[in-house]
Amino acid sequence: KKGFITSVKNELESMTTKGYRLSKALKQRLLELSGE
Repeated sequence: KKGFITSVKNELESMTTKGYRLSKALKQRLLELSGE
């Protein structure tokens, strides 16, 4: 059971990291578009 919780935690962390990178890229894109 402890291993299951750990794997879920790791999955959430990787999802958060991916989401953070994605939003960062989107913000950068928006800045570029508004700068033109």
